[in-house]
Amino acid sequence: MNFTYNLKQDIETVLDTKSLDLERFSKLSKVSKRNILYSYINEPSNNTLDKIYSAIYNLHIRLNKAKAEVFEETYSSKDQIVLFHGAKDKVEKFSKDGSREICDFGKRLYLTKFIDSAISFVENYPNSSLYCFYADLKGLDILELDCDFDWMVAVSYYRGKLTKYQNHQKVQEIIKKIESCDLLIAPIADNKMFDILNQFAEGLINTKQAIHCLSASRLGKQYVIISDKALNRLKPIERLYLCKEEKEKSKSDSFERSLLIQSKLDFAKRNFRTEGEYIDEVLKWKS
Repeated sequence: MNFTYNLKQDIETVLDTKSLDLERFSKLSKVSKRNILYSYINEPSNNTLDKIYSAIYNLHIRLNKAKAEVFEETYSSKDQIVLFHGAKDKVEKFSKDGSREICDFGKRLYLTKFIDSAISFVENYPNSSLYCFYADLKGLDILELDCDFDWMVAVSYYRGKLTKYQNHQKVQEIIKKIESCDLLIAPIADNKMFDILNQFAEGLINTKQAIHCLSASRLGKQYVIISDKALNRLKPIERLYLCKEEKEKSKSDSFERSLLIQSKLDFAKRNFRTEGEYIDEVLKWKS
């Protein structure tokens, strides 16, 4: 898959919309005009990219968000969607087992429809960027999970926190469904959410308390590539650079979201302590 930054087009768009010439933009970005022109035909350094895209961001242009909306309007249809993947570094080749081992659903390729969610997972990495795809879902075997017991069990299982119940019939039925589909659609669980799931897996909070807390995340759903058939449906659109200001904004949003989740957990622990079931009550072994 061939992904590039559309640097020349991006700068020309900014020059047109802000009535600037390249000389003025060079001063704003602190990148020489010669270096900008060189970057049009050669891959620039991350330092150069960050200066250029930070200057664009500081001109109050939210280029990546605007592009995300245009991509949605251009490529989305009844069976076709736009998806984003946040990457720490440049990706030479995408595969269905492209992540680290301990993720929500194992070593897979994870994408999301929401650009903010994709950014939140790579906001702490200096060379991170977003990869944008469109995908035709027609004919794929798709499994969709909601923010419910099955989803909590699955994530706990794949993250290695359900060893006591990993061979339970109900757990294995859930895992079999996931392993046999082409594409899994499920709520996103970031690190703060996984703290909640861990407490659920350890029997410290019940289903009612956990679901109330997890619903506070608002990260949306992730699209998890399970089969080669689903992988082959991904078609490249563009690679988007994330400047430091954009990542700092994402960090601020993540912090506020973590405060909300913790506040909701404190509330739920007090008010739903007797309404939900604990994991050992749901996953009872048959004698």
